[in-house]
Amino acid sequence: MALFIDVTAPSFALLDSWLQSMELLRDISHVRNYSSAEWTAFLGQAGFALEAFQTHRLRMDFASWVARTKTPTERVMAIRSLQQAAPEEVKRYFGIEPDGSFMIDVGSFQVAPL
Repeated sequence: MALFIDVTAPSFALLDSWLQSMELLRDISHVRNYSSAEWTAFLGQAGFALEAFQTHRLRMDFASWVARTKTPTERVMAIRSLQQAAPEEVKRYFGIEPDGSFMIDVGSFQVAPL
């Protein structure tokens, strides 16, 4: 048995695109956050059967989040601008707070070898 835990992207394209944009501005080495469906497919292709899946929301403290990757000031400002200009649907889903802190989805995938 193994357990994989990671940020999962929303399945709705607008929300997914917004998250990927914010992540890329923060960390230029970012590739993408995968959806739970993509994670499940990847794990299956790697020879694992999904036994259990759980998701929870995790609050990201903005100051700490950008400090961990030493995000340059101009990119921090770009992320804040992106947040402030986001459609209400995006602001609501991610629970964007006045200081830029927000909520993300985290998936836990319990798997066993096929």
